[in-house]
Amino acid sequence: MIKKWRPFWSYDVEKTEHWLAEMAAEGKKVVQVNLITRFFAFEEAVSAKVEYQIIYDKLKSPLTRTLEKSGWKSRVEEGNWRFVENAKDAIRAYPVRDGILKRNKLHATVATGVSFFSGAQALFMLLLLLILLTSGEGFEGSGPFGIIVSAHLTQSVVIMFLAIYLKKKIRAFEHNYFNTGEDVLNTTGETFSIWKLSWAETPDLLEDWLSDMALRGNHFVRIGKQNGRFNFEKGEPKHVSYVYDYQLKASSLYYDLHKSEGWKLKYTSTFSITKQSIWMKEYKPGEKKPQFTYDPVEEKKRIRKVIIGNALSILFPVAISTFLLWIGIPFYKEEGLTLLIQFLIGVIILSMALPIRLVYRTIRYGLRMRHKLTNPHRI
Repeated sequence: MIKKWRPFWSYDVEKTEHWLAEMAAEGKKVVQVNLITRFFAFEEAVSAKVEYQIIYDKLKSPLTRTLEKSGWKSRVEEGNWRFVENAKDAIRAYPVRDGILKRNKLHATVATGVSFFSGAQALFMLLLLLILLTSGEGFEGSGPFGIIVSAHLTQSVVIMFLAIYLKKKIRAFEHNYFNTGEDVLNTTGETFSIWKLSWAETPDLLEDWLSDMALRGNHFVRIGKQNGRFNFEKGEPKHVSYVYDYQLKASSLYYDLHKSEGWKLKYTSTFSITKQSIWMKEYKPGEKKPQFTYDPVEEKKRIRKVIIGNALSILFPVAISTFLLWIGIPFYKEEGLTLLIQFLIGVIILSMALPIRLVYRTIRYGLRMRHKLTNPHRI
């Protein structure tokens, strides 16, 4: 029996499936998967051309008749996981991927949350270490604490990279199986870029700006990797409706639903916990401007999601800054306002300027949307 270690196999199932098929072609068939140690066990067998699919199903439902008729057979079953194989040349039906996507999204969300919390802890411990090193006691006793801080910082970085890795794999998985890819315009003419920071805080202003740009013949192509650089192509003026949509949790059907209605996806967030998307749809002069919904109740829900999202993004940095100021009071009293401590206090206070600005912009956004919903004929 041969054993192979694949620690991250469940986060890149496509690669794992190809690997299992290659092993089968070499005469090694999988017979066991240890979900704890992440080891795959293989037995020697006759070389065969086999295709594998991995299923994640908490209900542990049997294979459907459609899959069985298509030639799929269970090879290994461990926990909620099932590894099925198919030796046919022409396969008509494949297992669904929803279970894997939901499971990996949950893991990515947890990893992201833990990375934020761990990073905040590491920052706090680093500040304490700096205060300790610059105190009158010198460096005595700071060694063990420095080791703890270094270990904590290392842990934070590892968790952060794990969260980024999971998000990257999930994005590729969604793109391949759930039609979540952006509809990017193939540029053939003159292009230019405009920087627009904090654009997601005020969706109504963003939508109006992009529509006005289209009326002037400047058509939105994509958002650059810097996430604030909007790329445009010069062309003929067009009437285009843009919608910024904020989803606390976007299902795979979300994209298919809007694309089937003629909307084109111009942007979708990559590494954030929530989903931010920009959609566009052309319309003819004189026609009613397309919207995701014309129902005021549904529109209020959409606005509420944006406000809640902004509030959540404000809460974390404000809580961290307040905690750091509060926990440092004993040190300030004991050591006095040294140059380092004054610098740290200044950095913390300045870091609260952005949340205050976001609060102001969110309130203005809420008031504008309230006016729009109560006075639709004036808009």
